[in-house]
Amino acid sequence: MIALGNSNTLIAEDYTVIDIPVILLLGDRDKMVSLEETATVYRSLPNAQLGILPGTPHPIEQVDPEGLAFHMARFLLA
Repeated sequence: MIALGNSNTLIAEDYTVIDIPVILLLGDRDKMVSLEETATVYRSLPNAQLGILPGTPHPIEQVDPEGLAFHMARFLLA
């Protein structure tokens, strides 16, 4: 993860071939990944959904479990 953060080897074209359903969730207080970065990947994925987790920083341990469960259930049941 550290190496990927220092030098992302993925390019936009890599995402275009992922045709399975994908959900991208971003915390609105995330300081590691920006909305612009997430939206770029989202737009590159042909079968993606994007969700924003309110009041949520980057570490998964700080996510609201009910909010996360809501987004995951909605995605999985779609």
